[in-house]
Amino acid sequence: MLDKSIKGVAYPDKHLFEQAAKSKIHAGIGACQDVNKQNAYVSGLKISDDNFKKLAEDLLTGPYQGMRDFSQQLKEIDLLRLHPKEDCEDHDLALIDEFVAGLYAQVVQPAIAPLYRKSPVYRAAAPVRWDGSGCGCVLDDLSGTVYGFYPFWLAGEKQTVNFSVLSRVAYYGLSFDEDGVIKHANNVHNESTILSPGDAGRDAQTAFIRTARKHNSKVDWVIRNDKSYWERWKKLSNLSKTAVFETLTENIVNLLTSQLTDRFTMIRQNITFGMIPPPALGDGITLYFDGFPDDRESVELFNRFFTELQKRLFAQGGGYFVNILVPQSALGSGVYRYANLFAWVDNTKPSSSADTSFATHARTDVRTKILILIEEPTTDSKKKLRLDIENGELHGIERGILLRHIVPVIEFDGRDWKQLEDDIVYFKDNFGGIGFWPLWANEPEVVEEMPFRCDEINFVSGCLVRYFQNTTWHGEPESMLEKMVCENRVYFRLAWIALTFLCLLFTILYLYSCRIHKKISNFYVIYLLVILLPTVIVALLLLTYDPVLEPVSSGNLPLILVVSGGIAVGIIAYQRRKKQMRKPSRPRISD
Repeated sequence: MLDKSIKGVAYPDKHLFEQAAKSKIHAGIGACQDVNKQNAYVSGLKISDDNFKKLAEDLLTGPYQGMRDFSQQLKEIDLLRLHPKEDCEDHDLALIDEFVAGLYAQVVQPAIAPLYRKSPVYRAAAPVRWDGSGCGCVLDDLSGTVYGFYPFWLAGEKQTVNFSVLSRVAYYGLSFDEDGVIKHANNVHNESTILSPGDAGRDAQTAFIRTARKHNSKVDWVIRNDKSYWERWKKLSNLSKTAVFETLTENIVNLLTSQLTDRFTMIRQNITFGMIPPPALGDGITLYFDGFPDDRESVELFNRFFTELQKRLFAQGGGYFVNILVPQSALGSGVYRYANLFAWVDNTKPSSSADTSFATHARTDVRTKILILIEEPTTDSKKKLRLDIENGELHGIERGILLRHIVPVIEFDGRDWKQLEDDIVYFKDNFGGIGFWPLWANEPEVVEEMPFRCDEINFVSGCLVRYFQNTTWHGEPESMLEKMVCENRVYFRLAWIALTFLCLLFTILYLYSCRIHKKISNFYVIYLLVILLPTVIVALLLLTYDPVLEPVSSGNLPLILVVSGGIAVGIIAYQRRKKQMRKPSRPRISD
């Protein structure tokens, strides 16, 4: 049953894998199941009565120790299976939980431990090869942030990614050493990676950043260290701990602000005379400090580090994000107390220390998402997460602000599509987005005639298009023109700059030289068709489909069209009037 339900699913850590296995065992036992949480897939995991009998015989005769009243548990569970109750008593639920926990710890875990793939096969120097395949840019009406994680060991083969439903993608593969210096995780062979400045292969390794940004999807870096690292860090002096965080802060700022120096970027710099700044190496950072100490001193040090990192990146002016990734089981204590999380995302604090008003000045410097690794079964975990926040130490608007900055992250198994649909709708209504570990790839293209339910659609991006937009999807994907302009907006911008320069040049020559003035006047129609009209068309396309300029034209496009048309008609009328005035008048015949 486990082989059918969790084989091939990636989990960020062992605890999440164990929770997933326990939830599947619970479904396999099939006793005390809430009918409101059932669907065909979950019901299909229940093992047959014959198999349960074989399981009981094996457990009663096998060399398994440590499970209290094992035979009595099996009898009671068998009765609950044969005669299911609509509402199980508390002691029935406790019995099932105890049995599942014991069965996993004493029987299942020892049997499957040798099958764990803790160190996947990979090459640190293998480039990430993404292809957007004409998917267009990120949809405007997504209900929140859609966050996709990309573990470094997946790199190598070319993968098609639908960026139109990926607000942010996060490369999971960085860590830092005892001094706070960022390094590529598990790069035991010291291969050249994206962190190798000046390396000849760096352009190929950073190509995935340009691919994601081409579709207006932002790129973050995940920096992780586990409990063993923090145990060593905790033994350092207060001064040494602070020094580690200071070095890490400097390294993060340098990483994100480092410039991409590929051939196209250099050409664009030369063409625009440096007016367009070169793109940076990243758009944000996601900190995954798994097992971080929860003592008061460590919490205070982390808060100072996090606040300083936010300030340093905000000062760069690049719209950088500083995110936190945390397992759901760690919430509520240490740095992950809800009041502490709220302080990182609170946008109602004064923008300066001199301003004492609380709610009148929004903090535009806060760009932080709280990414929470949701445990299975997600049906219970997602509701528990919301209830914990509502029943916690926050009140009123504080709860709303925190919920809007929380992005639950799930490890979708590719099997239970009904559950995915429920999760997407719930996250849309209650949180600020949805995250996937890992992001999906090589999926079909979203088409006009797409089924309604996720178990009929059968691919993640299609479910997101259907259920994770502010407006109801009417079966009309983005037009080819919109996709082409948005994906190639850099070229359209360069074309508009060149055409505008030509317009200004001809205008200056027209006013400065009488000879050129006469020639332009004679061929003004050609001038309009070859230079001015393309300039207006390219400008309108950018105003309509460029993600940066689209907000400017939103709601004003009819006015812009009228004004542009009026100017064009005025120029033509003016030229015709001048041409008529130059014609010799007919001589009058005297009486």
